[in-house]
Amino acid sequence: MDLQTAFFGTLIVFLMTELALTWLWLQHKSHYQGLFYLPLASALVGAASCLIVFRQQIPDWASIILANLLLFQVPILARKGFAAFFGLTTSRRFSYLLTTAAMLAQVYLTYIQPNLTLRLHVYGLVFSVLTGQLFWLLTRSVPQYYCKQLSPISLSLAVMVVGLIARSLSLVLFPLRDTDQLLDRNVDAYFILAMMGFWILFTYAVMILVSRRLMDEVNLERMKFDTMFYQSSDAS
Repeated sequence: MDLQTAFFGTLIVFLMTELALTWLWLQHKSHYQGLFYLPLASALVGAASCLIVFRQQIPDWASIILANLLLFQVPILARKGFAAFFGLTTSRRFSYLLTTAAMLAQVYLTYIQPNLTLRLHVYGLVFSVLTGQLFWLLTRSVPQYYCKQLSPISLSLAVMVVGLIARSLSLVLFPLRDTDQLLDRNVDAYFILAMMGFWILFTYAVMILVSRRLMDEVNLERMKFDTMFYQSSDAS
């Protein structure tokens, strides 16, 4: 399977997940904060995939620089969304500084000293760090009560980081030739397919999280009502 075919499959998957996450936001936007950032993140992945698919027809600044910039925003937006969802305050200064440094490196490795391997390593490292920040938020900053509900999302993030590490290892075990292009390697196609699986798992986990939180709130309100009812019955 070539990488362009994998990216076209990615576009279809992200269209489906975009619709699911947008529906989730529209259903609960008046009740929960932060859900808007999740379909926005999915849209950025889809846009970046389009830019990469048409790399041979569009300039490098769009297919490489802009595409990477959009992808780096995905874990940042997801972190912002989950922080708002749980009412947490987070600082994104380090994330933006890291993204800026990564983009400068991408420009250098694209135009000044072209090196596809180093570019892929920079992307993998930076995206892993940004994803790790989101993982830390969900496993350390969120109230303990929600840890069980968040475990599917945390698992999907861990799978993402492992996938990025595996891709970096593949670049070491199967080095790129000077003539290689990003769209030439089958191993990268399978990496893209793995990322598709990650995003499906992530979307499903988010929908389960919102559903469970709604059920918990309904059960809590029912318990309050039952308590008030029995207290009023005892008083009479």
